[in-house]
Amino acid sequence: MDREESLRRSRKEKRNKDAEYAANTGRRYGVAAMAVMFAVLSFFNLYYGLMNDAVFALFFTYLGMESYGLYKAGGQKIRLAGGAAGFLAGVFYCISYVVRAV
Repeated sequence: MDREESLRRSRKEKRNKDAEYAANTGRRYGVAAMAVMFAVLSFFNLYYGLMNDAVFALFFTYLGMESYGLYKAGGQKIRLAGGAAGFLAGVFYCISYVVRAV
């Protein structure tokens, strides 16, 4: 491998890492904003006596699938358990919402 080939690969790898860092940072802000909005909507619904089932269904399904994704990437069994629990909670809240709304 010549010098130019080595430099080209190094630059490409740096661009990939920069894009990955930007995506991870964006996700981190997105998750934080979603958690804040979850809290705001939950308190609003509690204050006015409205159902929180739809909000909980979205939040727990998201958390479950994120945990499952972390399990797939790292193989930690606790992440799989968290993923299953979060997803099941999301499904049950969704069912509860549909039953109560209809």
